Amino acid sequence: MPTLWAKAHWQQLFADYLPQFTAFDPQLDSTYADQWLQELNRFSELPSDETMRDLMVQAQLDSVAAQQAAMTLADDLAYYVKKAYPKDERKADEFGFKLMRKQVAKPNIKFALYGFTLHRYMSAMPPPF
Repeated sequence: MPTLWAKAHWQQLFADYLPQFTAFDPQLDSTYADQWLQELNRFSELPSDETMRDLMVQAQLDSVAAQQAAMTLADDLAYYVKKAYPKDERKADEFGFKLMRKQVAKPNIKFALYGFTLHRYMSAMPPPF
């Protein structure tokens, strides 16, 4: 795949030989050359693949940290629920701790959490083509 430099080089050659291109096809004029250059400039402002990978990795790390923090809070709450209702397991079940543990263990839930975290980073991502 040609690099941005190669694409810019082709655009410059096109601009240098514009009269010959326009004689060949009248639609290949200076407006076309300007639009081509504008698209190259817009493309050069997009974040690199490495930057996007870094954003996704950071989003995943943030998601895992948020999940761990939520589970720590749930464990703290479970402690106080068990302390408040030491002989009533049904009360503890009403808080859904067992169900929460089952749900978090499912891989699809983890991907959903990653998706929610990625949503925070969407403003930093380039617009679709």
